[in-house]
Amino acid sequence: KEKNKELIALKINGDSMIEAGLLDDDLVVIDKSITPNDGDIGAFLINNIEATVKYIDTIENKKYLIPANKVYENMLVDENISSIGKVISLFRDM
Repeated sequence: KEKNKELIALKINGDSMIEAGLLDDDLVVIDKSITPNDGDIGAFLINNIEATVKYIDTIENKKYLIPANKVYENMLVDENISSIGKVISLFRDM
């Protein structure tokens, strides 16, 4: 029996994840029951108001949100950033 999944969808806004194949206006599905681990793409809440989709990884014992576009900087995970869940699927209009 498959466990109950808590799924939500977020629309990608911008080009910060373009090198990971996530394009502006794509729709990603997030499983809120899965916490993203190092190397995963996850959805994260910043200051309880703004959602962002980024890689998460540990660099020198600190957690960072990492964009897939060299134009953008890594973001140190602090108390203002919380995990929403792991990105598990992508939808794109043709």
